[in-house]
Amino acid sequence: MLDHHVGIEGMNMFEQVKRIFIEELGLHSEDVTPEANLRNGLGISSLEFLNVIIAMEDAFAVTMDPERLAKLKTVNDVVLYVEKLKT
Repeated sequence: MLDHHVGIEGMNMFEQVKRIFIEELGLHSEDVTPEANLRNGLGISSLEFLNVIIAMEDAFAVTMDPERLAKLKTVNDVVLYVEKLKT
């Protein structure tokens, strides 16, 4: 597992979230866009999404609500949610 704390400070939130999706799931950079649908567009399973969430909680020092996570549909939804948790 890669250390998500290294090198993320200079990135905007989308870039940081995108990096985690790429590292955790082996996705191609060009596929991880703000409007990419998590399940239909990127084909992320529930277990894969859980791995991403765990990595994000660690990288951003936040705790995510499972009920709220179930409502997230796109990569941008995830970005906005993490930004909200960080403020």
